[in-house]
Amino acid sequence: MKIKSLIQTFLFLMFYSHCFGQETISAFDKSKLKLDRMCFYNHKYSRKAIQEQYKKMEEAQKNVDIQLLLSLTHPNYKSYNSDGTVLDFNTLKLYWEGGLKKVVETIWLKNDIRQYKLNVDTAVVMIHQQWKRRQWMFEKIREAQTESMHREIWLNTSDGWKRWKVDDLHDQVFYIDGKRVDPTKPYNPDAPPFEPDKK
Repeated sequence: MKIKSLIQTFLFLMFYSHCFGQETISAFDKSKLKLDRMCFYNHKYSRKAIQEQYKKMEEAQKNVDIQLLLSLTHPNYKSYNSDGTVLDFNTLKLYWEGGLKKVVETIWLKNDIRQYKLNVDTAVVMIHQQWKRRQWMFEKIREAQTESMHREIWLNTSDGWKRWKVDDLHDQVFYIDGKRVDPTKPYNPDAPPFEPDKK
């Protein structure tokens, strides 16, 4: 009987200790779990929202819809290019108006998010952009294929996510009519194929 009573007492204490511990831990975990879920939801929701913005940008480029592109751009936009030039909202508008109107056909266009980081209402995106199109260059229609990696910073505004800053442009690869060209120099159809390893 004593052994049975000791066993019952031991089991009761184990059960009580377990339940008490669970209540204490769960009170902490519930708060942490709620915060984790909120962070996960915000991260997931914002990433999806920005992916939708990229889809709109792609359609706008294909349809040469300058106004739609500008509506996705923050008024304080800045783009820091590899040649040292800086584009703001107005110069970007002129760049699109001059460049996109030379495009005859977009064969394909992709903006793949490689890295994504959210900080409240600011999202930092490392994007891999690839664009193949037919466009007017040097008085004839040529096939251009370009790709690059760069960082884009988006701000969540009252009017949705807008692209605010572009920088860290690297890994640029340009082909014109099947010939690789130097992305840091103006296009010269008579130049020999660009060989970056020989630089």
